[in-house]
Amino acid sequence: MRNSFGLFLSVIALTIIHPVSASAREDPAHSDDSKNTKNLYAATGVGGNEKVGKTQYPLNVTKVGNNCYYIDPDRNIAARKDAQVDIPNFPCPFSGEDETNGGFNPLNDMFYYLGVVVDMYRSYLDSEFYSKQITGVVVSRREDNDYFDANTSSINVALGDTTEYPLTVLDVIGHEVAHAYTMEHSALVSGGMNEAFSDMSGEAAKYFLYGKSDYLWAANAMRPGALQQNGQPKDAIRYLCDPTRDGYSVDNYKDIDKAANAHYSAGIYNKAFCLLSKSPSWDPKLAFQVFARANAQYWAPNTTMPEGACGVLHAAKDLGRNTPDVRTAFKGVGIDVCSTQDIPRAFTKIVAFGGTPLYAQSTTDWSTNVGFPKTGFPGARFRLMLDSTSAYDTIWRSSDESVATVGQNGMVTLRGPGEATITASVNSVDIQYQISPNKWFFIATPTRSLNWSQQKDFCQSQGAVLPAIENLTSSTGSVPSPKIGALFDEWGDVEPLTVVLTGGEPLVFSSTLQSANQAYAVFKAGNVRLTRSIAEKNFYFACQAK
Repeated sequence: MRNSFGLFLSVIALTIIHPVSASAREDPAHSDDSKNTKNLYAATGVGGNEKVGKTQYPLNVTKVGNNCYYIDPDRNIAARKDAQVDIPNFPCPFSGEDETNGGFNPLNDMFYYLGVVVDMYRSYLDSEFYSKQITGVVVSRREDNDYFDANTSSINVALGDTTEYPLTVLDVIGHEVAHAYTMEHSALVSGGMNEAFSDMSGEAAKYFLYGKSDYLWAANAMRPGALQQNGQPKDAIRYLCDPTRDGYSVDNYKDIDKAANAHYSAGIYNKAFCLLSKSPSWDPKLAFQVFARANAQYWAPNTTMPEGACGVLHAAKDLGRNTPDVRTAFKGVGIDVCSTQDIPRAFTKIVAFGGTPLYAQSTTDWSTNVGFPKTGFPGARFRLMLDSTSAYDTIWRSSDESVATVGQNGMVTLRGPGEATITASVNSVDIQYQISPNKWFFIATPTRSLNWSQQKDFCQSQGAVLPAIENLTSSTGSVPSPKIGALFDEWGDVEPLTVVLTGGEPLVFSSTLQSANQAYAVFKAGNVRLTRSIAEKNFYFACQAK
């Protein structure tokens, strides 16, 4: 723990709505009317696998004509196969078998269980797990590599391998969904904690649907007779109550350096979750709620496992749960938890958070009058953090919520241009941080690619202008020049800016001409100023409010 107290500044992912492909826009499933809940239709579909048996699911889909599309606007979810560009459909009201690798219809599994997880988060946490529509993608490859893709807002689940059925089972889908929740809350870098929280989400989903939890992750996708690499029966991919059973995971913090990767170090928090949820007067729901609150309110990108345990303790205190049980659970995995009375008496300064992708902030030691940010865009977020991970009884407030709101975890979300004061109060001691994001931008997403002149016209049609190069970046060479007051110098490669930089194409033209046929533009490589022909076209560009 540090001896002085202050604030850290960090960033998490931002929000962007991705445009649909041209072919998708022509599909009736992507019409505005089809996304209205009045088109919601109660269909059914076959699911399950050879191990759990064949079943039929209720599927809340979107009906257009006589076709049912895998879109549930009420839950803000969709599903497709990886080979499909558009959201698929089936003749209403029944989606039959589509057998693959012993699964009777993995796409139906994906869509149904994704809806269950949404319902669980709404019921247990009274919140959405993600701010955007999320698509469940069934990956056609025979493997067990599943992941959440922030750039496409999708969870990608594979069809298994020779030891597994398709991994479109409830706890796997609950696991991948939780990565979206973590990304939008703590933005954890710590892989072990991140993976463990996702495993907990899977168990909570099973408890929500079935009223019980087996603490065996992906057990329903395991083929009978399958063996682990250590020769033992492969009854699951991970064992939350007995992590070392897989032959690789660790279950005590003293052994964390022995874990080969994040999935194996996850055993420490997984076992703590198991111990807590099995304590008297606890269950998987109550345990998940305190870990989820810790994720949302107390964890930060570089939080360590001992620091994270402290956050879980404070989350339990917030929810009126038995905090000694939390201490006991973490003691069982070699972690001593902090005191809930360990609160700082004062603040001293704001400093850059180590590892932040914010260009300007990554190289500067900040005082409270640094001036960041001078630029902004809808949904931009950064985090003010106490320079003490046990400083949890902080009261945060914003002087003008039309400019910025602040959560009780210190997460500041920009809402519009103007000036606001963010205040953090601990034990009647206040520290104030002034912001004035008066250079306000939005990322334009027209339905077709536009050249420089067309981009200028588009911005003007929105009551904005194509920004001058000095408002986008101060860099002129191959190395960025962090500077307050320029969009990319302040924010760097974060969404939605990263989304539109893919492929090395110019992200945005500026209004500044280098010659009659060349304009300055910002490129992905270092976010530097280069020139580009004004005849070139691209979909994405920035407009600046007048």
